[in-house]
Amino acid sequence: MALRIAIISPNRQAYSETFITDLIAGLQGEKLVLIDGALPTRKADGTPLLAQDLIARLGRAVRQQAFGATTETFQRESVTAALRAHRTQVVIAEYGPTAAAMFPVCKAAGIPLVAHFHGVDAYHQDVLAKHATSYPKMLKGASAVIGVSKEMVRQLVSLGAPVERTHYISCGVDPARFPACRPELAPPGIVAVGRFVEKKGPYLTLLSFQRALAEVPEARLVMIGDGPLLETCRRIAKAMDIEDHVDFAGVLAHDAVQQRLRSARGFAQHSIATAKNDREGRRWPCWKPWPVRCLW
Repeated sequence: MALRIAIISPNRQAYSETFITDLIAGLQGEKLVLIDGALPTRKADGTPLLAQDLIARLGRAVRQQAFGATTETFQRESVTAALRAHRTQVVIAEYGPTAAAMFPVCKAAGIPLVAHFHGVDAYHQDVLAKHATSYPKMLKGASAVIGVSKEMVRQLVSLGAPVERTHYISCGVDPARFPACRPELAPPGIVAVGRFVEKKGPYLTLLSFQRALAEVPEARLVMIGDGPLLETCRRIAKAMDIEDHVDFAGVLAHDAVQQRLRSARGFAQHSIATAKNDREGRRWPCWKPWPVRCLW
């Protein structure tokens, strides 16, 4: 009999969260995907978990006025109902805050919870402060805790996760998507993939590329992604007089990203800790072309 799994993913259609969409696609079993918030409010197809008909809304209003029921109360009830309707045997919560919100629901329903951490949720000082009470309870009570790097596993244990229930599982890749290629025969092009945000350090990639360009004048850099630092990086490239060698490709479909990687000489990925201790550099999108780590 197939395992009946519920996956809780707080962000709807986040283009950069391929690691979550790939996880969902690769899981074997009967899957229920709930989205939109740490306490989810919708199914993956957009259907609200809370009934929206007039009678249901009036019933909630009466409970609020008469018994002090809260929006969170209704959300927990709707999530619990969805899990029970699916006959869920295990819940996988993507990100620590999601696991913290789902822990009381799973505990009350008697459903095992797997807390899947990815980075910012294990290190970011603001996140840890916000969940200073809920994290320890969840980490101790979850059936399993997963970190995507060995260093992250150590961090989770230091936060209170039991060693025997804390596991290292990296975010993998399907090598069939990247058939054997010959990067040494490709033109001197480098590809960088990621959101234009502080923890990805896109400006550092530009600074590194400027140094490479001095040695290889025909080199080119393709930067794939979007984010608040995109325009800043455009201005930096112009100020450094390398804009003719840099292609800001924007958000691309997965197939297009894979094609760019297959035809590149190398892949650039920084590894830094931000001012708030958010860490990156733990995953590679493919094993060819050769990855190039830029360390600062």
